[in-house]
Amino acid sequence: MSRIAEDMRTAMKNNNMTELRELRSLMARISNAEAVPIHSKNTETEVPRRLLSLDDLKAIIEDEESEIQNTLLAINTDNEYTTELRKKLDVVQRYKLKASEEVYDI
Repeated sequence: MSRIAEDMRTAMKNNNMTELRELRSLMARISNAEAVPIHSKNTETEVPRRLLSLDDLKAIIEDEESEIQNTLLAINTDNEYTTELRKKLDVVQRYKLKASEEVYDI
């Protein structure tokens, strides 16, 4: 997630709130996917995070992309919100290209 963190800093510096929100969303999705289920009999509160494979990361990005595209299709109009969604889609697709090239430093 070093690449996302770096891009978040750049978005903050450039006051690009749309990009920052989308990067936070991606980071949250990845972090949630790394979470290990806690079993009721387990008393440990600190457990190692799950390591995600390249396929896991690709799936997370594709899910995010699909969700944004489906929202755009459902709205089917041009307004300020859809403009922001398209910008978010551009952010997600930047990471999708990196994944397809197998150069993946998220």
